[in-house]
Amino acid sequence: MARDVANGSLCHVSKRILNNVILRVRKSLSDTSGTFWKAMGDAMEISYKDLPSFKTGWRDGLHWVEDIKQWSIDYEKRCMVPHHDNHVTANETTKILLWDLPESWMPIGRQAVSALMDDRLRKAMMYDAPPSWLQSFVDWALWIRKVLLRYAALPRPYFMASQFLSKEPDKNGRYHRLVYESEPWYCENNWKSRNTLQSWVKWLSGKPIPDGKNYKPEGYLIPEIGPKSFDGKGKEEFEATKAKLTKQNRGGCPFVGGGA
Repeated sequence: MARDVANGSLCHVSKRILNNVILRVRKSLSDTSGTFWKAMGDAMEISYKDLPSFKTGWRDGLHWVEDIKQWSIDYEKRCMVPHHDNHVTANETTKILLWDLPESWMPIGRQAVSALMDDRLRKAMMYDAPPSWLQSFVDWALWIRKVLLRYAALPRPYFMASQFLSKEPDKNGRYHRLVYESEPWYCENNWKSRNTLQSWVKWLSGKPIPDGKNYKPEGYLIPEIGPKSFDGKGKEEFEATKAKLTKQNRGGCPFVGGGA
């Protein structure tokens, strides 16, 4: 349980995750997405008491989605403000996004990242606005991508699906990443992982590749994932929470009887 995180922050994160889901699927799935994330929030013991319809309850997942979206807009106006810590976090995230970009392209890359932000987020991260021509280009590129994905990206058969993680654990019960964007965390050190086109490009540019020593090539267990400072911690709480959730009623609609 995220006991040290403010409830408002948890609600806002739920809304942000839901936004990403809605952007990637058809809008007709928003009801299903809302139902799933409302149930997820209930399991995390997130309180929705500040949402407008908390007292009267929600009709369905779509009603909950609209409610939390409106609440989140008001929350951002109050709390999404410029701060040095925001700027530091944004800089570190931008480094990851531009990991493979040549150093000479970094200035335009940072401006492109800024173009992906809305005005409120950009101000909170203390980033400068991009040139108008670059903003227009990024908006145009995203629109083209949306059209191509909607009308030209046909469903692929299962055997052609992209696979980023190992489907089954290894003999030690650990999973591995098969594709990496920046540092090769949890990638096995074998001939295949060292001789992909991606690995050769990264090696030629001086970026790290799987070497069998760094970035935990032994793989991961799901309960272990997280910051290094938390390694080996929280297992007891994890098991207790798992046992508690397993005993609860699952599979039902969280909006039965009003859903508050």
